[in-house]
Amino acid sequence: MRRLDPIAVPAAILALLGLPAANVAAEPAAPKPPPAASQPLDLAALANQSKTVELDQDALRDALVTGHPDAVAFSAALDLGSGATAVAWSECSQAGCRGWLATLTGGAAHPTLAHKVALVAPAKVFGVDGFAFEAPAFADLDGDGVAEIILHYKAEEPPRRALGSLSHEYVAVHAPKDLSLIFSHELWLTGGASETACRWTLCRNGDRLTAGGRCNLPSCLGPTPEAGCKPTRKLVETWRKAPGQKRYTRVAR
Repeated sequence: MRRLDPIAVPAAILALLGLPAANVAAEPAAPKPPPAASQPLDLAALANQSKTVELDQDALRDALVTGHPDAVAFSAALDLGSGATAVAWSECSQAGCRGWLATLTGGAAHPTLAHKVALVAPAKVFGVDGFAFEAPAFADLDGDGVAEIILHYKAEEPPRRALGSLSHEYVAVHAPKDLSLIFSHELWLTGGASETACRWTLCRNGDRLTAGGRCNLPSCLGPTPEAGCKPTRKLVETWRKAPGQKRYTRVAR
């Protein structure tokens, strides 16, 4: 007589039938899902998915700008909901530039300062167009269900003799409640043609961010490096914002 293979029966049915589980083949375990893959942090896509609001430039100056800078430049204003907005801006004069981020209440009609913090930047920023702002985003970066303010901007240091300016490109993430800094990192650092430049790309996976860096001469970091380039130095950092933490901390390098 042909032998039949045992049939897997769930334990709940066995209990109803009053049969011991040992007499029946064990129910096969469900396969474990594959680990989630890291996804590149697409700042432009996050910005496109965020809602902005038009704020009058004169009203913003009255609410935010102190003193009499030679030039003021504002980023797009993020709509945080319930009449709250967020905007970054720079105040520039011959002495240099300073960058700021603020949240405001009162909606578009009556913007009123709520919180204000300085932007992550070099100690000295060039006084002529020292800051340049890309579109900001309001998105849940770490997957905890709370959206953060995500800024993307450039800051240029004063020119140096024979070398020009050091140029920095940053991503900075702030909590909308009090504008505390949750995460920041350079995306580009470049200077003269003879100076080492570094380019960073960010990927996210759950509550972790991975920063991958490549450093070499500027002419050696492009898609077609020049002949005679030395090997590119590669760097990897892992950052994590564990449940209950207020900011990302580096966990591997």
